[in-house]
Amino acid sequence: MEQGHDVSMEAIALAAGVSKQTIYNAFATKEDLFVAIVEDSVDRITKVVAEPDPGAEPAAVLATLGRDFMTLMLDERAIRLKRILVATSAQHPRLGALFVQAGPGQARRRLAEYLAAEALRGRLAVADPMVAAEHFFGMMSSHAHLCTLLGVAIEPPIDIDRRVDLAVAAFLRAYGPGTTRR
Repeated sequence: MEQGHDVSMEAIALAAGVSKQTIYNAFATKEDLFVAIVEDSVDRITKVVAEPDPGAEPAAVLATLGRDFMTLMLDERAIRLKRILVATSAQHPRLGALFVQAGPGQARRRLAEYLAAEALRGRLAVADPMVAAEHFFGMMSSHAHLCTLLGVAIEPPIDIDRRVDLAVAAFLRAYGPGTTRR
């Protein structure tokens, strides 16, 4: 992420302290390594919805997901990765598609599956889980993320807990069990 997409596998191996062959044994291409890195981040943030505690209330599950997601979105490594993707997407359009599929697309699918399961349990009223998942992540993709991506100072500094709590409350007003399904 420090050197961008055009970094060599030799440089990656050197930074990792392993041989180039060790990397090629695990990943056939640089794109495969990239996908694995993105999938690992998604696995970490979506574990709460991919393997939910059956006794946990949706508000608690969504709050955990929201905090983990926002923390990742504002993480300097994630910001560097997004900058690289934006800068290289014209020359490497497949890389952008791989990122969307392995990252945001996978997170959206996992959240949609959770929301659909909670709707079946009667704890949420979600007619279109994919759209509801987009709504949730859309609330997390905040002005603070854009500012961080562009290197603009955030004033006042972001309070992730407060923003997530407000977003979860708004989401539950829209998709709580007493709402009308559309």
